[in-house]
Amino acid sequence: MTAATQMLDTFEDTLAAMRGHLEMAEKLADACHRPANRENRPRRVLMSVPRTNGTIRASDHIALLHRILQHYGLPPGCLDIVPDVYAWSWAHQIPETRWLRQAKCIDLGEGRCVIAIRWKLHDSMVSARKVAMELLGLNVAALDSRAKYIAHLLLREIAYVVLKSDDEKYCDEWALAELPKRMSLAALH
Repeated sequence: MTAATQMLDTFEDTLAAMRGHLEMAEKLADACHRPANRENRPRRVLMSVPRTNGTIRASDHIALLHRILQHYGLPPGCLDIVPDVYAWSWAHQIPETRWLRQAKCIDLGEGRCVIAIRWKLHDSMVSARKVAMELLGLNVAALDSRAKYIAHLLLREIAYVVLKSDDEKYCDEWALAELPKRMSLAALH
């Protein structure tokens, strides 16, 4: 990994964290203005929290992700949808420095791998990643929908195995080139 790529990764993580903190502060401010009376508070469970416009949930696109894996000869079981890729990495004794990482591929050799994708990607994380890609000179115009963004994310991780490369820009370029083919495959099903 080049120094420029590391710097962009740090920028991406910092920008996403700052936006996340801002969103949290706004939610806390809203909560402070709610009535203290328990009867007036809406009762919600975690899964009924309304989705924000920019949030991508990996589980909403699981059929697409499985078809992409299948195209490259990878079983659906190699995909782990996790709340936190950073924590997942350390729990599996895999060093990781990017605490807001969106996805990670572990190459097990012989065409086998494990891919972890964060189960929820907030708009701020997606925006930060797109900015980082643009700074690397990549055209992110093709990533104009949630399905395309998460498909690209998975394709980029598959690229590490297919291309046998750890060059993030090269893997992103390959994933962007593969994206239209995989999305047309998804439309056929």
